[in-house]
Amino acid sequence: MMEAGGAGAGGRDERVPQWGAQETRELIVARGEMERETVAARRSAKTMWEAVAARLRERGYRRTAEQCKCKWKNLVNRYKVTQPLFPVSPDNFLAYSP
Repeated sequence: MMEAGGAGAGGRDERVPQWGAQETRELIVARGEMERETVAARRSAKTMWEAVAARLRERGYRRTAEQCKCKWKNLVNRYKVTQPLFPVSPDNFLAYSP
């Protein structure tokens, strides 16, 4: 189980561990599931991120709603930066498939 950082001994903040590949995949899956439920139930984005963090806790990861939101934003931004470098069209899709 991954521990998310917090106030350590002496009031210092502990370093938050990096997200592993599997934890990141779990975030993406949980975010997709929660977004559909949030839209259907007309809940707030804050509620969605709290639900995503709870879903990750169920799967053995300890992240806050804010950490999940921040990681998601970083993933989206990284995708936007790399997408123009590797355009995938129907004609060259197989060239990029594993």
